[in-house]
Parts: sequence; structure tokens; C-alpha cells
Amino acid sequence: MPDIIKPSNSNQVKEQLDNIAKNAAHVLPIVFDDGSHSLLIRLDGKAHFFGHHDVQIVVQQDKFQDAKDLVTRIERSLRSGHPATYQEALELYDVLEH
Repeated sequence: MPDIIKPSNSNQVKEQLDNIAKNAAHVLPIVFDDGSHSLLIRLDGKAHFFGHHDVQIVVQQDKFQDAKDLVTRIERSLRSGHPATYQEALELYDVLEH
């Protein structure tokens, strides 16, 4: 079962995105769960072995498509070695469930 996180500000979102970038080798492709309107950040077996958990982030229902588009863009940048910007973290925070 993934840990459900609710960042309280955009700085926490940026920290999470930086952590994902730093450990990108252990992060599987992000899953968008239409039923729960959430993003699921899954980790590989090695990360699980060392005690790290998958993470679920709930998105505002009416902003779910915006979140999917934004996260797809961020994920593509991360995979090519470019960390998320603070502006992207702010945009992501704005679509999350608070």
C-alpha cells in the first residue's frame, strides 16, 4: 500500500520532485489512477528492499487532466536529466488536493 502524501506548500512539492530526480534510477513510470484521481509514484524492488515506499498523491478531481499533462512533462524532463523547476512545483501544488 503506498504512502499518501499531502504537501502543505510548493516547497515540499519541489523537495519531492528533487528527491525523485536524485533517485530516478529507482522510480518506475508514474501511474495516473483515474478512479482515485491520484498519481502513484512507484519504486523498484531495490528501493523497497531498503525500506522506501511507493507514494500516492491525490489531485483535485477537476484538475486531474492538467495534473496528468504537467506530470508527464516533468517526468520526461527528469528522465532526460533535467530536474523540475520551482515553477513546475508551484503548478503541481496548485492542482493537488489540500
